[in-house]
Amino acid sequence: MTKHVVAIFGIGRIGQVHLKNLVNCNRVVVKWIVDAGCMKEKAHGLIDQLRLQGETTFVEIEKSDKVFANDEVEAVFVCVPTSFHAEIAIKALNAGKHVFCEKPLAATLQEVKECYETAKKNNKTLMCAVNRRFDPQFNGIYQMKNEGKLGKIRIIKMTGSDMGNTEEYYKNNPGGIFMDMGIHDVDYICWLAGEKPSSVYATGCRCGTSAEMYARVGEYDTASAIFTFPSGISAHLELSRECGYGYGQNVEVLGTKSLIRSHDLKETELERVTKEGHHLDAVVECFTTRFEKSFQAEIHHFLDVIEGKCECLVSPESYIISTEVVIALTESLDNGDVIKF
Repeated sequence: MTKHVVAIFGIGRIGQVHLKNLVNCNRVVVKWIVDAGCMKEKAHGLIDQLRLQGETTFVEIEKSDKVFANDEVEAVFVCVPTSFHAEIAIKALNAGKHVFCEKPLAATLQEVKECYETAKKNNKTLMCAVNRRFDPQFNGIYQMKNEGKLGKIRIIKMTGSDMGNTEEYYKNNPGGIFMDMGIHDVDYICWLAGEKPSSVYATGCRCGTSAEMYARVGEYDTASAIFTFPSGISAHLELSRECGYGYGQNVEVLGTKSLIRSHDLKETELERVTKEGHHLDAVVECFTTRFEKSFQAEIHHFLDVIEGKCECLVSPESYIISTEVVIALTESLDNGDVIKF
């Protein structure tokens, strides 16, 4: 089997997840790891750990032109902080590379559109990794909708809770809670509804243990959003940057035929019964564990797309809508208005 030669930009938290999945999928050769000079030791440690000696080379991002100029490289994986997504994606596309980009594709709608226009101009695939579409539970609900098992959707409820992050992370990933954290959920809600909302409304607060830090960076630790759709569907999204019990992510959909619910992923499915009650294992604490299968699936899908086996599940039109909705929610969060489209 011919393997695709790729480069990965960024080996932070999410970059390491994608690097390991790229190696394990057995369909690619990771020729370059690109990051800041301070990450050199980390990169060489990963090269040793993943047995990539003689195959993979680390290059500082200031010298990354050699990567774009390399004709062997077919695709670039963009996993750097949000502020640099558009710049690297556009350079790669203009160099004739396919691009897999972590969310959000860019912090502004103008940059998102520019990225897709550049991909179209160069006849290359640009896929933003909004990975809820690839999660077995969430994708299963979408398939049930298409099979008519839900009937007509009436209400979508979605929750997402994390275990918090550093002040430096929030400074390097601007855009707010809906852009950085909620883009996955917003994208899924619009994808499942099959249309763009007619209006959105958002509220938020800083009430966690790190409230002062969130205030310093202009961020919220908790936010809620209400969507109304032209077809009559109502959706509700709840987000929490830090929850204290684990990484929670679930969705509930009420249709005219049935109610479908996903559940938080637990460390095990064991249940202990005592006279005091029923006891379940704890919810997983890390998003990489919760979405392990979807991270793997989205990479295989991207490779299938560039091989011409299928159309990209994340179309430019659908992701542009998600970006528009996220920007509207951020505006509503800041000024308290209902935003109509």
